[in-house]
Amino acid sequence: MSIAKKLAMASHSVGAVGYFVPYLIGPRHWEWETTIGLSLAILWAGALVCSLVRFGRRGLWFIVGAPLALWWLFVAFMMIGIAVR
Repeated sequence: MSIAKKLAMASHSVGAVGYFVPYLIGPRHWEWETTIGLSLAILWAGALVCSLVRFGRRGLWFIVGAPLALWWLFVAFMMIGIAVR
């Protein structure tokens, strides 16, 4: 399997887990879903940096999981922005 396919699969795996875990936990435990969602977004970003350092331009394939991985980070920033108003 090529490095591009491996990076794309890893990116989607971390992104999908980060996206779906808060739904599986449920709204009763919002502290856990926020913590896990944001932690996996940070993990994904760290893995992106590592793949770019290690593989250079070939590591850009890791970006394909960005929408899934960064969704809860985006939601958290929107909630903070609304709360500040």
